[in-house]
Amino acid sequence: MTAPHMLPTESPSPLLTALQRLLAVLVAEDTALRALDLSGIDAATTAKLELEPTLRRALAGPPPSEAEAHELQRLRDEVTTRARDNHRRLRASLVAVTDLVEELTGTTRSTYGRSADGPVRPVLTDSVG
Repeated sequence: MTAPHMLPTESPSPLLTALQRLLAVLVAEDTALRALDLSGIDAATTAKLELEPTLRRALAGPPPSEAEAHELQRLRDEVTTRARDNHRRLRASLVAVTDLVEELTGTTRSTYGRSADGPVRPVLTDSVG
């Protein structure tokens, strides 16, 4: 995919291509997380691991051209947002499953992050003595 501001004859840098591939993997991962598609989640994890060396090489390469800088920033922002959203979704799923197992078994593995009244609520600084 060519960035809108690039000439059609220019080929995208390895970094731009790698970020585009990572974004596509994160979109697929989001879809899999929302559907609780375990094979899709596993495939996304594998794809991210396989993409890591490519990203490292691209980052170690020459700096992007000025023509690509805007598109790289946009992609970086979108990749960061998607990765954080997927991480939140994974974390929420882990907490939900852990809570369900604890409720079903009547056991609690850890009290870290919990109070006697349930999940920890934020404490306002002016309410602390």
